[in-house]
Formats: sequence, C-alpha cells, structure tokens
Amino acid sequence: PDSDMTSDTIAVARGSQVLATDAAIDASDGIPDSGWWGTAVFTHTAKQDGAERKFLLVNYADAGQTKADYRVLHEGIEIPE
Repeated sequence: PDSDMTSDTIAVARGSQVLATDAAIDASDGIPDSGWWGTAVFTHTAKQDGAERKFLLVNYADAGQTKADYRVLHEGIEIPE
C-alpha cells in the first residue's frame, strides 16, 4: 500500500521485483508477438473500484520498452484483510 494517506494506490511486488502493467501487454493479452525482450508475465487478480480485475504484470525494468503506457501504481485497489 502507498503510505500517502491521501491516495488509495498500491505497488505490486513479487519478492524483490517491482511489477508494472504495460499497455502493450494488455493489448496482446500477454507478451507482444515481436520486438519484446523478456518472457515473464505475472497475473494478479484484485478488486479495483469494487469489481474483480485481472492484472497482467511484467518486471518494471521490462515495462515501457515499446513506448506504450505503463504504471506501477493503480488507484482503487482493495487491500485484502
């Protein structure tokens, strides 16, 4: 969770890796057909703004390589108790 009490954003981490979404990964529903280095795609399902959503995530270092939009933080994610 983001420690800024004025927001409801989170960062997704897997061990020591920080993960990010990437619009190219979302559009391809996985690794794009060409021009992408790296093979790891992780999935995480969470509630966002009250609805279940499946996030496709890549290592932050891999995100943005096709100049597509990418983010580490998402708003409206519900943190499980």
